[in-house]
Amino acid sequence: MNMKNTKAVFFIVLGAFLMATGFAFAAPSATFNKALSGQSSFDGNRNSLNLTVGTRGSSMKSATSGPSLGAKSDPTPEKVPTAGEKIKKFVGANSKKIISAAAIGFLGFLMFGTAGVGLAIGAAAFGFFFLLAAL
Repeated sequence: MNMKNTKAVFFIVLGAFLMATGFAFAAPSATFNKALSGQSSFDGNRNSLNLTVGTRGSSMKSATSGPSLGAKSDPTPEKVPTAGEKIKKFVGANSKKIISAAAIGFLGFLMFGTAGVGLAIGAAAFGFFFLLAAL
């Protein structure tokens, strides 16, 4: 078999697999929402299986039961910081260490002549600065 054909077959199979997994983890559909609401079919009948999701601070309860007396409702959920906010906080707190490690890595690059050695020296310097701060 020609090598071009082998690559084509491989990428066709790989592409089909990636598409299938992408659709499997796609946004919930109407059928999924109906399953969560407890309807057994599209005719509106309720299913005996309860698929409600419990929240923090409350126990799992039936979809038809009223609110429990002991459960507290939290009007404002905790704001989870995004990845960008976490990165900004980390860089802001460690900017001097980052700049120092970059300068040391650049000096390592100038002395040894390869980018890999410069990156390794800079990363080692950054780790050493964190070690000193932890002591």
